[in-house]
Amino acid sequence: MAQMRSHRGYLERLREGTGYLTPQAEALSEPLRQTAEELGVPDLGDEALYLWNALFDPRDILDLIKSGRTEDEAVTRLVSALRGALVGWAEAGEIPLG
Repeated sequence: MAQMRSHRGYLERLREGTGYLTPQAEALSEPLRQTAEELGVPDLGDEALYLWNALFDPRDILDLIKSGRTEDEAVTRLVSALRGALVGWAEAGEIPLG
């Protein structure tokens, strides 16, 4: 199989200040922080961005919709999955929930 995407991981590229990721991180950091607060978990910082990136690749979202989910179903499931991922990540890291 041919690798078509970057060989470097998301967090590595984000933390090195890769140009196209910076505006994305700036736009998402506060909403993710607020979501974590609503869920009673601490701000996960870059790792929250990592989880968002893993779930919200536009190619995969379109693939999900083309495979039979409506846009509303895709949104509902992906947002629910992100919320679960944030809680699970915090719990696995033994970060006290509050």
